[in-house]
Amino acid sequence: VMDGFAFLHHVQEDNRHTHIPTIVATARSLNEKERRELQAVTERVIQKGSYSREKLLDTICEQAKSLISHSKG
Repeated sequence: VMDGFAFLHHVQEDNRHTHIPTIVATARSLNEKERRELQAVTERVIQKGSYSREKLLDTICEQAKSLISHSKG
């Protein structure tokens, strides 16, 4: 079993995957160290509890669209 931090670390270790943009949506209460760690290796960190389900999905979709348009740019 692997938590999200271990997963991100694993992905970042493999050069075949470092170009893949990552968005993290978490319900976990992050401390400052964890937040900085995630922000260093992801495009965006989203706190699930701060959004309704609909707004959370809209936010993730908009972020993904933005990442896709920048990669094509």
